[in-house]
Amino acid sequence: MKDKTLIIISSGHHWPIKIRGKIFIKSNKEKVWQVLTDYDHLTEFVPNLVESIHSLDGDGNYIVQQKLAVNVPIFKRIIKQEILVKEEKYPEILTYKATRGDMEIFEGDWLLEENEGNKEETLLTYNCNIKPIFYAPLWIFKVIYKNEVIATLNAIRDRSLKAS
Repeated sequence: MKDKTLIIISSGHHWPIKIRGKIFIKSNKEKVWQVLTDYDHLTEFVPNLVESIHSLDGDGNYIVQQKLAVNVPIFKRIIKQEILVKEEKYPEILTYKATRGDMEIFEGDWLLEENEGNKEETLLTYNCNIKPIFYAPLWIFKVIYKNEVIATLNAIRDRSLKAS
């Protein structure tokens, strides 16, 4: 798995989609965390993310406004959402949940772990439960979202390597 992005979708034939993605990054957790939490600059390297702006709520959590452009032949849409991000444990756990926008359910976490005790390698795991408020055939949404997660994980890896 070290040279690949692993994606597991476990939703069967029902909403919400449950997706898990994993990728090894040859960079320490602090650098990967820095890339992951650079909310205002994610559009510079995450494919199809056209807007990402953050603010703080009264509890010190982040509110991130994002727009994602989905542009495949049978499905074109700008997906908008407001996401509450909690930096639970530096540099290991971020949780998120959509509070407004085009997703009825959009919640999960990012987990950062040292790879087998090697402080210069990180296993980044993305977990998400997702269900749109708009109609989309489940199988199409699975394919689209799987590809988005792969592209995002690869982009985070590439940006983290540049930061190393």
